Amino acid sequence: MRRVEVTVGRQRFTQVGLAERWYQRLRGYMFRRVPAPYGGIIITPSNGVHMLFVAFPLQVLLFDRERKLIHQKQCRHFYSTAWHPKAALVLELPLTDATPLSFTLGDKLSWQ
Repeated sequence: MRRVEVTVGRQRFTQVGLAERWYQRLRGYMFRRVPAPYGGIIITPSNGVHMLFVAFPLQVLLFDRERKLIHQKQCRHFYSTAWHPKAALVLELPLTDATPLSFTLGDKLSWQ
């Protein structure tokens, strides 16, 4: 999985994985015990995610085709889901008490 630097609004994240292939999108964070520090995963194309077999909480951000934030959800349990019918890509960020994450609907996503 290719690593990119991601900016959402005013927040920057390094070492974010870009899941573009079907098997990368399928796996996501499943079966991992801990996430990479300051990491995350962009899943594209995708309009939602599930938390089955994910061992830690996630902040899930859903973006439309113009890469504007249209929905966000904190997923803390294995039975959680996050989706939106107009979403085109998803950013999964590990959620910890040490790094509270705050985003505003309409924030733009970019990566390099």
